[in-house]
Amino acid sequence: MEGNMIGSRVFLATVVVASVATAALTGCAFSPAANQGQTSSSTNADQQSVHGWVGTTQSAALFMQWTRNGNNVSGSLVDTEIDSSNSSKTKNYNESFTGTVSGNSVTLTFSGGFGTSSNLSGMLQDSKIILSFPQSNGSIKTITMSDGTIEQYNQDVSKLTGQAQSNAQATAKASADAAYNQRVSKERQAAAAELAAIEQDDYFKNDLTAMGTDLAKVLSDLQKTQSEAADGQGSYCENVYTVYNDAVGAVYSDMEASVYTDAITVKNRADKIRAEISSLQSDLQALTNDGAGADAPSDAQKVIDGVNSDIGNAIATSNQNIDIGNGYVATAYSVGNGIATGACANHGPGKAPKPVDHIG
Repeated sequence: MEGNMIGSRVFLATVVVASVATAALTGCAFSPAANQGQTSSSTNADQQSVHGWVGTTQSAALFMQWTRNGNNVSGSLVDTEIDSSNSSKTKNYNESFTGTVSGNSVTLTFSGGFGTSSNLSGMLQDSKIILSFPQSNGSIKTITMSDGTIEQYNQDVSKLTGQAQSNAQATAKASADAAYNQRVSKERQAAAAELAAIEQDDYFKNDLTAMGTDLAKVLSDLQKTQSEAADGQGSYCENVYTVYNDAVGAVYSDMEASVYTDAITVKNRADKIRAEISSLQSDLQALTNDGAGADAPSDAQKVIDGVNSDIGNAIATSNQNIDIGNGYVATAYSVGNGIATGACANHGPGKAPKPVDHIG
């Protein structure tokens, strides 16, 4: 009943229970108005002729019938309600009672208890009965039940079942909306974090600066090699060996160990940023798939385009430096072999090594 009107024991049911209640009650046919002063023992399986009292509230349906013998009554009260703990379900209880009638006053005693009390009081009024239900908080609520049939009760139960189903749909929609909003929020947060990770100015600047410095060192090594070669072969080809060591030990070593290492650093950074862009694009696509209301960061694509351009420029600059460094190495070997002639033949650095590969 509204706000758990019946008390701590809520008397509710599913639609199936309504038919059970019908089967339980059809064997006790009577008319409340006619029964106030006499006993009825007639029976009829036709629901239209099985009379009792029907009462409803916003969230409950009740059916009560009794057999009266003088001032004594006995019967049952069926209550179907929206479950207060789960509004998508109903519950039902069928409680038997005995009672007494004194004038227009009625007292009903339930063997199994009904709500917070084993006794209910009521007032007969024409073809109606007004029942008082004690509440767990000490207050009393009344329900007016009118002359009616099991069919009317079953119709009321059907309405409650429809209400419970509507509640279930509303709950499911609310849950789906909450899940949607949570998913969109996570996707937005992920996109924002990834956007911040790649949205940095000059992230290749230090790498390219280091590469430029190391390439200048290779050039310096080459210039020293050229300067030493200009002094000729020297005694016992001594200067030829010096030029050889400078060509191999300085020019080539600095190119391989420094410039190319710098280029690999640029490549690794580019690969990392590309992965971040790919992840960002996945989150942007997820937001697009989520539809209206799941807007992506407005500047995301502009940032992606700019970063991709920066990556391309950094790769191109690195490969240009690699080509320049490979040229320095080839020149150094040529210089070393150029003075390894005559008696000093075969003392030069020999064939230049394979050029360092470009990065992609």
